[in-house]
Amino acid sequence: MVVERVDVSGKWWPVAAPAILGAVCAVAGINLWNALLDPSAGMEEGTLAGDGARLLFGAFLLLNIGVLLSVLMPFSTHIRGRVLKTAVPTVIIGSILQLGILCCMFAYLIGWVGATTLWAEQKMEPERLGIWMGLGALVGLLFGYVSAYFVL
Repeated sequence: MVVERVDVSGKWWPVAAPAILGAVCAVAGINLWNALLDPSAGMEEGTLAGDGARLLFGAFLLLNIGVLLSVLMPFSTHIRGRVLKTAVPTVIIGSILQLGILCCMFAYLIGWVGATTLWAEQKMEPERLGIWMGLGALVGLLFGYVSAYFVL
């Protein structure tokens, strides 16, 4: 059995691009939620339901924009599809866990930093690359959300 591996050693985009995209989507999600949607009673900012809805709206934007921008990944369509098959569930499951367990952000950060230090200089399977990029997107999404919450 031949295992396909992707060489990302020395490249910046698997580390920076998902985190930057996550932070941008978090800020955009909060701004769009506040500007376009009229939050009903109980969905105001500062309430658990309102903040959870803003987090999920940012994750929804992240998934849609991330899948659209995935065509920029310098891989074949087959490899790109395998990367997305693990990155998308990582973001979905991570966002759902974040709603219930507040300290998940620190676990995502530790997992992302660990993956970056251990996997960045190796050829890796597309599934592993997808997990790495999904964790990076979650870290960017959550830190962007926290930053936007205090700044906006």
